[in-house]
Parts: sequence; C-alpha cells; structure tokens
Amino acid sequence: MGKSPGGLPHRRPGRSEVTTILTQGGFDEWLKHCKRTHREAYVIPNEGMACLTGVCIIKSEESMPSGDRGRTLKLCTFKISDLESGKRFGELLFKTVFDYADNNNYDFIYFTAFPKQDELIAFSESFGFQVSEKQNDRGEYIVYKNLSYPLNDTENLSPLEFHIKYGPRRVLFKDNNTFLVPIKPIYHQVLFPELEPQIPLFHEARPCGNSIKKAYLCHSSIKQINPGDNILIYRSEDKSGITAIGAVEDALRTTNPDEIARHVGSRTVYSFDSIVDFCRKPTLAIRFRYVKGLNTPIRLNELKQKGIIKSAPQSILKLRKEKLEWIKTKLNM
Repeated sequence: MGKSPGGLPHRRPGRSEVTTILTQGGFDEWLKHCKRTHREAYVIPNEGMACLTGVCIIKSEESMPSGDRGRTLKLCTFKISDLESGKRFGELLFKTVFDYADNNNYDFIYFTAFPKQDELIAFSESFGFQVSEKQNDRGEYIVYKNLSYPLNDTENLSPLEFHIKYGPRRVLFKDNNTFLVPIKPIYHQVLFPELEPQIPLFHEARPCGNSIKKAYLCHSSIKQINPGDNILIYRSEDKSGITAIGAVEDALRTTNPDEIARHVGSRTVYSFDSIVDFCRKPTLAIRFRYVKGLNTPIRLNELKQKGIIKSAPQSILKLRKEKLEWIKTKLNM
C-alpha cells in the first residue's frame, strides 16, 4: 500500500470498508467494475474498525464531459463518513487530490453530483470548483475545476480570486505583498503534519493539520497584510528555513478572545484557553489557504546570501518585491 504526497494511503478499497460510508443504489456492481479495472483510491482509515473514514476513487480521462480536451482527473467517489463531521477530512482528501493532480500535470478535475448533494457542491465551490448549468442524463451536475489558466486572468482576477479559481497550487506575485512568517517547530508539526519526515506512531490528527484553510496567530504589529498576499512559512530553530507557502484570505486584530475564536474556528493549533492567554496583548489572526510544502526548505544561509533577509526572522517580515524572482524560482511557482 503506497501513500500519496499528502500522506494518505493510496490503494484499492474493499467492499466491506467502503459500503459503511457509501449506500448508493447499484454500488456493489460499480465497485466490482472499479476493482476489475484497477481504479486507484485515496482512503482515510478508521483505526481499529473494518471501515473507512473517507474515500476518494479516481480515474484518469482524456477530456471533460463538456468535450474540452486535456488531462482530466475524475473523482468517481468522494465521501466522508457522517460520523467524522468537523474534522476537516474533506479538505484532507482534496489536499491529496490536488497534490496528485499537480504532480501529474492534470488540466482538469471533475466529479458529478445530484442537486440534493448541495453541501458537497458548496464545499467544492469554496475551493474554486464550478458547477455546470445543465444536468446530465442521470440528473447530475458536472462540478469541475480548471487547473490551467489563460494569461489574461492574471490581470482580470484579484490575487485571492486567482488563487481560489486555479489553486491551491497557483498564486500570483504581482501587486500583492509577500511576507515571511516564522513558526516554532512544535506548532509547525501540528499545522503541517505532512511536512514532517516521519509522523509519530501514535500521531493524533488535528483538524488544522487536515485542512487547506488554516490560521496563524501572533502579536505582530504589522498592518499591511491583505487578502491575496502570499505568506512564506519559516520554520524556526531546527529547520531555520522556508518550508511552505500560503495565500492570505483575511486578517483580524483584536484583544477579544471570542472574536478570535470565531474568526479562526478549527483552523488553528490553539485551544480557546490558549487564545484567551494570547489576547492579553493585541492579537493578529491571519486566515490563509495552504498552497504547498517544499520538498527541500529554503535555508537561512541561502536567504542571507541572496540578500532576502539579514538574520533569522523573529516576527512577520515583509519582503522586498525586487527580491521575489529568486524566491519564485526556488518555490517552482
């Protein structure tokens, strides 16, 4: 059993596992067909039980149902157990699918959904999926996402709109700003568990670690962070380097812990009690979307040699735009 770039098992699920979360008519015959044709799947195991928390069965196609040609990834099944609501497992599956599509140069991703699956449709729309105007012969909508983009959209869309529509692996480096954001290892490993060299045996997944939509809290007094800005995650102390990139959704500054807690929800590593302690000083809460992690961190020595920074960042640091071309090359963006 292999693992995906995001760390999820990648295999062919058995009937006893999948039927605990899928009960559509004709499912047995369809699953037999998937097994005969060796369909691959990403699964979220339910430890200690003969069932799955989540499953996404995938299929590679040569074109979209609309006729648009290009490498197309169909999500034949995308399902999270109703018993696991609120743990952001849907985002974990999406994160893994997006990694796979990006690594294999897909042009489109799509799935079909009945109108009654309005929660799934709304969830996917928040990640840039679009919904066809017409239904197919089975009464389903085509829910699709373009991964390649026309150059004029880099001008016509705001940086955040562009990121949502074509991301999460796409960001702009234009009129928006880019910030270096330091995170201590203890919080980094919870917020970005897939970037750990080895996940502990008794690792307990946290919603913020599963998610694409995350949050960062600090006491920085910086006031220039806007939607669509880029943040470069700098893991301090042990790694001393940039390990990931994110796209800012919005930011809130307050001393009110209730406001902060409502703003960040389950996106953060912090408990409510920790947020209360944090808010003894004015607190900046940045909501951002995870873009991708780096296979090799951009180390402090490199950043200093290229004149990006002079020393290890102690707080959020705005980077000079004339220094970003080298950063973009290192990020492979």
